[in-house]
Amino acid sequence: MRTVEQKIYKFHELTDTAKERALDWMRETQCESMPELLDWIIGEWKETLEHIGFLEPKVYYDISCSQGSGSCFDCRYVDLRKCLQYLDSKESKKALRLRLDQYASASIKQTLSSNYYCHEMTRYIDLDIHTTRHYRVEYLLNSLREDIEMLRLDLCLKIHRKLEQESDYYLSDECLIELIECNDYEFTETGEVY
Repeated sequence: MRTVEQKIYKFHELTDTAKERALDWMRETQCESMPELLDWIIGEWKETLEHIGFLEPKVYYDISCSQGSGSCFDCRYVDLRKCLQYLDSKESKKALRLRLDQYASASIKQTLSSNYYCHEMTRYIDLDIHTTRHYRVEYLLNSLREDIEMLRLDLCLKIHRKLEQESDYYLSDECLIELIECNDYEFTETGEVY
């Protein structure tokens, strides 16, 4: 048996090359725990979507910057009344006044391409109109379908932007250095975690 002594360094004591190696290690660690780090954002967005009228939403995302990455959400039921109030357009006010939400039901569904991809175009609004009361009623409801679809697309893009911003922050040198110092990590001379 033999004893080997090794000098241990704090992050600020490392050479620039060793600091880069330490940051690479920390960045890799952060990438592994990214889903847990972004859970709070998904939770906030689920609350926002519920408030708008997309009930029991499930949010999906891929922030890998590869083909098919993005964000989207499903929901089994859209509360049209809430959604129309949120839209606050001339058509939505008219639909609310005429209580047209009673003549239709809606949900957000997957398209066929959603097996491999996770962006806003992998979902769509499915509006089921329960009346043939009048062609103008159907016209107005179909117009509102387009408005709700535009809202859905916009929300998907906003979710994705927020996730990307947070991910970029969690992987930034500033955040990584703060984590290293807060956790009091120590390193070898070459920047390997001790």
